[in-house]
Amino acid sequence: MTLYIDPGTSGLIINFLIAIFSSIIYFFRKLFFKRLIKKTSGQFDISLFSEGNQYKNTFLPIVNQLIKKKISFNYYTLDYKDEVLNIESKFINSSFLGIGTRGYLKFNSLSSRILISTTPNIGNKNSPLKKPKKVRELAHVWHSIDDISYYMKGSLDFYDTVLTVGDFQNESIRKIENLRNLKPKKLIPVGLPYFDVYLNNIKLNNLMDKTILIGSSWGNKGLLKRFGFDLIKIIAKKYKVILRPHPQSFISEKHFIEDFKKKCMTLPNLKWDESGDPLESFSNSSLLISDTSAIRFDYSFLTNKPVITLKIKKESLHEYEADYIEDIWGEKTEGLLGPVINEKNIAEINQEIESLLKNKIAGKSINTLKAKTIYSIGESSTKIVQYLTS
Repeated sequence: MTLYIDPGTSGLIINFLIAIFSSIIYFFRKLFFKRLIKKTSGQFDISLFSEGNQYKNTFLPIVNQLIKKKISFNYYTLDYKDEVLNIESKFINSSFLGIGTRGYLKFNSLSSRILISTTPNIGNKNSPLKKPKKVRELAHVWHSIDDISYYMKGSLDFYDTVLTVGDFQNESIRKIENLRNLKPKKLIPVGLPYFDVYLNNIKLNNLMDKTILIGSSWGNKGLLKRFGFDLIKIIAKKYKVILRPHPQSFISEKHFIEDFKKKCMTLPNLKWDESGDPLESFSNSSLLISDTSAIRFDYSFLTNKPVITLKIKKESLHEYEADYIEDIWGEKTEGLLGPVINEKNIAEINQEIESLLKNKIAGKSINTLKAKTIYSIGESSTKIVQYLTS
C-alpha cells in the first residue's frame, strides 16, 4: 500500500480556506458535545499520527491500551471526523492538524521522542509529509497482512522502526535496506492491532445461498483494472456478488470507479460494499476472489473460507517494492488459501467457484498459516505499549 495523500490537492488558497472552515467545524462540534479537553503543550514522549478515521481500528486499540495503563500521549490526525478525537481522557492530547497544506506543515513541525504512524512514504521527496526533525524515532505500524512487496518503492526508507506483524516481513525489509544502503531499522514483533479488533467483532453466518465476495486492490494491480467488467459479468450471471473495491479506489481512481458502477447497473445480482468495515461482507459470503490484496489473508484467517487469487503479472508491479523482490511472501503462501488462476484461464472462473463451493479446502491449513504469520494474536496493542514504555 502507499501514501494516500495527493500532493497536488487543489491550490494553496483553496487548501487554506478548507483548513480554516474544517477547523471551525471541528471546534464547534467539540464544543456542542461538551468534549473540549484541556490541551497540553503536546510535548509528551509518545505520539500517534493517523491520516484519518479509516485507520480507527489500527489506532484505537493502542489508544485504549495507553489510557488503560495511564500513560500520557499525543494523538494527531488529518481528519476532523476522526472518532478518536471524541475520546475524553486526561491521558490523551488529541489534535486535528488541518486539511491539505496546513495539516502537512503542522505535521512536519511535530516534536516527540517516538511517533507511530501507519502512513507509508513519510520523508520521500514526492510526499507532502516530511520526517519531523524533532521526532527522534519514527515507527511504522502495519495495517495489512503482507510484507513490504506491495508498498510503493521507498515507502519505509525514512522510518527508524517497524512494528512487525510477523517474522515473514523481516526478509523483504532487510533486502530493500541492503539494496539502498539504508541504516537497518529496528524490527519489533508486535502483531496486528486491527486484526484483533476484527477477531472480536466478526459474526460468521452459515450461508445456504452462494454469495461471492470480490475484493480488489486499487491502482494498476487491482483486478477491476486488470480483468475489467467482463469478469464481473461472468460471475454475476451465475452467482450473487458483493463487489468491494479497496477504499482508496474511491479517492485515487474515483472516475474509474464511477464508470465501473454505471456498467454494473445492468447486473441485478451485484451489490456494492463501500463501507469502512469489511466484516459484514466477510460473514455474508461463501468465498473471496481477489488479486494481490492483503484482504485475502484477513478474509481467510478470520473466516476459514477459501480464496481464489487472480494472478497479476509482475510487470504490472514496477511501481512497487515487488520489482526488487524475487520471493514475494504473498505469492509463496496464496496457494494455501485456495486456487490461483492465471489470466489465460480466467474464463474458467465459474468452474473453480463451483468446485470450491462443493469441496471447500480444509481450515486446518489456513489456521496453520495464521499461527505462523501473526505475532501475539489478541495482544498486539499490549505488545506495542510495552515497547513504547520500555
